[in-house]
Amino acid sequence: MMHVMETTDLQVEPNRRELRTVLDAAPIALFWASLKDFNVRSANHAFTDKFGTLDGCFTSVEQWLDAACCHPEQRHRARILWQNLRNGNSLGNAASSGIELDLRCADGTIVTTLHRGTVDRYEGIAIATFEDISQCKAVEHALRRIALEDPLTELANRRALSDRWHFELRWHESHPSLSIAVLLIDLDRFKSINDKFGHDAGDEVLKTVATRLRAVVPPTGIISRLGGDEFAVLLPGLTSGAEAELVSRRICSALSQPFTWEAKQLSVGASLGISCYPQDAGDLQTLMRYADQALYRRKKTGEGGWAWFRGAFSGSRNPA
Repeated sequence: MMHVMETTDLQVEPNRRELRTVLDAAPIALFWASLKDFNVRSANHAFTDKFGTLDGCFTSVEQWLDAACCHPEQRHRARILWQNLRNGNSLGNAASSGIELDLRCADGTIVTTLHRGTVDRYEGIAIATFEDISQCKAVEHALRRIALEDPLTELANRRALSDRWHFELRWHESHPSLSIAVLLIDLDRFKSINDKFGHDAGDEVLKTVATRLRAVVPPTGIISRLGGDEFAVLLPGLTSGAEAELVSRRICSALSQPFTWEAKQLSVGASLGISCYPQDAGDLQTLMRYADQALYRRKKTGEGGWAWFRGAFSGSRNPA
């Protein structure tokens, strides 16, 4: 092994010059460090154009990542990546799988990068690459919004509600004593607003409804617009019906406040129906049907407020 190293030492400098030329021409931002101590040696043009010159300010790969990486958990993952590469037993090349890092550029902007590390034990260098994937992430985010968001209110849509339901079901397996409530909400007197003032007024009311629901529904829940003036709320982790009733009371109070359209005050209000997992049913479709039945029953009173499907929790009552 020592003989091999002595032979290759004669070629180190020519090889390094050739390698630097190749890396400098690479379109992906990168820098390289000595494998012995992981001290940074140089960066290519793509790196300095985006992140600025190193100027001898950073000794090691980890030191630069600590300064440039925005999120502590990402810095921790990057440290583990380089520790694994440093401690690897490979005699030749070794490369890491990519991890996403949000890095601060020289101009102060933040870009999302796919970061990889590669070590070449024959050349005695480590190479850190940073591929800018910000545009890909922006497209991914936009597609996700289209797939899972109601475009008018920016609330979750039916698909997002279903996705969250399946997540909560898995969580419930380890918390069987807790319950999940499904609240269906139907606005009162909404049709008359559309008929009298037009759909622009109706759309503004719906957007304001979404804002008010976000203010009163706990962050652990999810709010979905089902279509028209119908909304659904999923409330996981309940220990009693009182928790669902408290949220229902807050919703009714928030939506009973006047809405404003072109200096006119509009009165809306809401009726709610509530069903509960696992007391009433074991699947979302049935729970929503049961909540809809309770909602229809409450709607017929003309008083607003809420109703349980069949009193999933003892002591549950409609508001006075």
